[in-house]
Amino acid sequence: MKILSSKSKQILSKLTFIAFKHQIEEMLEEKDELVIALCGGRSIPEFYVELGKNFSDLPYDKLQFFLLDERVEELKRNSDLIKEYILHPALANASDDEQTEIMSRFHFMDVILDKHKDFAEVIMRYNELLERFSPDLSFDIIIASSGLDSHVGAIYPEHDLIYSKQAGFGHLFDAPTPPLDRITLLPKSFINSKKAFLFFIDKEKKKSYDVFMNSEGDYYECPSLMLKKEGNYIVTNIIK
Repeated sequence: MKILSSKSKQILSKLTFIAFKHQIEEMLEEKDELVIALCGGRSIPEFYVELGKNFSDLPYDKLQFFLLDERVEELKRNSDLIKEYILHPALANASDDEQTEIMSRFHFMDVILDKHKDFAEVIMRYNELLERFSPDLSFDIIIASSGLDSHVGAIYPEHDLIYSKQAGFGHLFDAPTPPLDRITLLPKSFINSKKAFLFFIDKEKKKSYDVFMNSEGDYYECPSLMLKKEGNYIVTNIIK
């Protein structure tokens, strides 16, 4: 694994954007288009600011962006985070044609909900949309953040959903922490995805960082281990 580290969140975000851009360029040498999952959460905004500010430096006409997870009670929460820090800055200096192209590259769950007022329908439609770009329902790149208990997306330790053998997105009705109702990428799609940037930000994540770095077992007790494989990136400001 590759570790990107700095005590400065600003420097860390710049380092991560450089690595993210390089990874995209490298992967596009082998395929025409990449599918990328973006998480929400408090650990990620600084990187998203950097991503939004430099979005025009990416070959965005060859990228498709999806959410990694979302809170059902606040179905626009992660969408709004991504729109505020990435999409709106990316659109600010773009021409009308560029704006249309950029907007077509982001796929949000709340847009589907506006048409289909049933969450099972939202998940089905979102999976169908992902399948258009990725037949096995995996991602080329995942942006994820580890929780205090090592959960990623809404995949929690020893929770029923972690044993799912399905791919794509699923519905979690009883998350260990509020809100209880969530939509998340499922373990099979985490594991089958090609590359990941996994964030451990601030000292409260030190325990989950240490568990991740020192564990080699299965992911049922430590879901972040789904992303522990050669070539993935650890992004952290936790430095001894």
